[in-house]
Amino acid sequence: MKFSPLIFNLFIISGITPIITLGMTLSMSSHVYAVEKNNHDDADYHQVSLNDVSSGTLLFKQSNSKRFLQAPQLKTQVEIEINGLVANVKVKQKFTNTSNNWQHGVYAFPLPDNAAINQLSMRVGDRVIIGEIQEKKQARKTFNNAKKSGKKAALIEQYRPNLFTTQLANIPPNEEVEVELSYFQQVDYQAGEFSLHFPMAITPRYQPKGSKTSATHNLLPTLIFQARAESRAEKHSNTSSFEQYSTTDPVQGQFIDVTVDLFSGAELEQVNSINHSLIAEQQELGHYRLKLVNQLIEKDFKLTWQYQPQALPQILNFQQTYQNKKYGLLMVLPGLSELNENSAANKITPLRELTFVLDTSGSMAGDSLAQAKQAFKYALTSLHEHDSFQLIAFNSYPTKLFQAPVLASETNKQQAWRFVSALESTGGTEIKSALDLVLNEKLTAKNSKNEKLQQIVFLTDGAVGNEAEIFSDIAKKIGSKRLFTVGLGTAPNRYFMKKAAEIGRGSYQFISNHNELVKQMDRLFTKLSQPVLTDLNMSLNNPNGVLVTTPNPIPDVYANEPLFLSYQVTGEQSDSLLTGIYQGEIWSINIENYQQENVDANFLGSLEGNKTVSTKATEELNIPPLATLWARRKIADHYRQLMLYKESKAKDNIIELALKYHLVTPFTSLVAVEKEVSRPHHQTANAKQLKNMLPAGQKLPSTALNWQWQFNGAICLLLMSVISLLLIPQRKNND
Repeated sequence: MKFSPLIFNLFIISGITPIITLGMTLSMSSHVYAVEKNNHDDADYHQVSLNDVSSGTLLFKQSNSKRFLQAPQLKTQVEIEINGLVANVKVKQKFTNTSNNWQHGVYAFPLPDNAAINQLSMRVGDRVIIGEIQEKKQARKTFNNAKKSGKKAALIEQYRPNLFTTQLANIPPNEEVEVELSYFQQVDYQAGEFSLHFPMAITPRYQPKGSKTSATHNLLPTLIFQARAESRAEKHSNTSSFEQYSTTDPVQGQFIDVTVDLFSGAELEQVNSINHSLIAEQQELGHYRLKLVNQLIEKDFKLTWQYQPQALPQILNFQQTYQNKKYGLLMVLPGLSELNENSAANKITPLRELTFVLDTSGSMAGDSLAQAKQAFKYALTSLHEHDSFQLIAFNSYPTKLFQAPVLASETNKQQAWRFVSALESTGGTEIKSALDLVLNEKLTAKNSKNEKLQQIVFLTDGAVGNEAEIFSDIAKKIGSKRLFTVGLGTAPNRYFMKKAAEIGRGSYQFISNHNELVKQMDRLFTKLSQPVLTDLNMSLNNPNGVLVTTPNPIPDVYANEPLFLSYQVTGEQSDSLLTGIYQGEIWSINIENYQQENVDANFLGSLEGNKTVSTKATEELNIPPLATLWARRKIADHYRQLMLYKESKAKDNIIELALKYHLVTPFTSLVAVEKEVSRPHHQTANAKQLKNMLPAGQKLPSTALNWQWQFNGAICLLLMSVISLLLIPQRKNND
């Protein structure tokens, strides 16, 4: 059968046209055009959705739209005061409304997932508005009523566990807005090193098609921002897929100043910033002032410090009193490495089966994938010949290198490295499918007989939006396996990495640059190779007292790791007993009831420097830092029960704790309303495409769709067909 050229070309055109139409639609949705012209320069505003946010940003609400305009950012200032094991952090950002119109806005900002946010103030001109805590529904009602009546107002809500939003109503034209929030945070300790993390950038999140967002289960609130019209509430804004408009070029106004006052209580051996160069001054013995000046908001800030060589106390126990109850923060160093050395001669090294899961998705482009490859190469050198291993690489789909786990022979390790070294970053971050592949794998009869320890090492930046769905899968399927996460890049999703490891009964490490790789991987394999302290429990020796600890359940403890516990004691005080199981034997340590003289005044400083901000709310409540941190961690316990097991009472417990301790949660918000009525006149502004700063070292990723190449190919085919059709009449005339 013979087709004429005319019919053939018409067939191509009819097939290509729908592809081009789809491509144009995608292109229209991926680019933003000016919608209304005014006298203001369009360079001052950038149009975004809430998922576009990569740092603290003021967004102006557009009427009849679910998108926002990014206001010019003047300056971000962060003040961190560290006393003992607690940091008091104040984040101050100044913005300006340079238009001639009254505006409503949304201020979005990343924070540590364990931050206990308890204060909000907003300064507009010469007025300061202080926030108070309310249930989320009531807070929104309060805010919307103020917004409608023309009063200046602010509303702070939790969008994700590590991303918060503040709505601002009735911002006057040509005026500066200053937003300040305060929170408490516990410092971290690992292998002789103290550290504090402050997020500055957010890696764009991939939302798998058809998956649940982190606002999972019907009991959880929709954390995605709900845009509101003036007269009626609009439907929930559902964002999906990977839609951040990013650039590697500096963005106007995205700079930050950080000041840290570190009260160490003793001489320090070293103070370092992992990603930034600091100006350091020792004010006096035990007081260090550190400054970061005019830095781009493209890398997370991480401060580490170490004391002079000395025997660190095995127990550090701080306490404060609030409403006739004792609140404490306890750090215990179990000394597992020493215990393991003493018993190593009598113990048989367990056989291990390691499964490495390596993320090669688009968000890993650049330094993150390079770090993942080098981390895996280092891991191969740490495997013993009696160990077995498997490798799974994933983006939109998981790929298993071996049919089944293989022995860690030189031949198998070389084959694995050749495979990994050829990997490139592309596609979506389908973490769930990769984890399902490894968690659903059954033990072979041989492995079951040898009783190998099954350990999963997950190397990723965690750039996903369906965390809760993944956590639920881990909880259901982890069984006797243990999950260890390695966060890669300058701005990984730390909440995902830490929570996944917690639920998977493992641990986590972060590699922010190549200089950190060997140290962090050494720490990881020390944990993998040594026994674990399990089944931990803490109880009062006096039965007339009531002890409530958090986190609950108490997580397992690995070598060179401390145990951090927050606790509340009601009734009679007494010593307590901490017990666990180590290598099949009972392990215990006595915790003496806190006395002032038990804490060396020359070590770790004091908590006295950590005072809450003096506002009307805190003057009435006067909640000390340790009580705030206990409540924050207890709320995290209830949220876990709600997220994983749909526990019906968990939501009520969260709201009760949040209202009592003045904390922002998924179900409570801070709202501030000015008493005086202003005269608002809402206007939209000129818009253009937002260019956010990508985290340093990242490249613009290839998404899971790659529709641009298909679209360009379709255009080429169409042009060829049109040219061919135009030439057909000429050919006939020549014939």
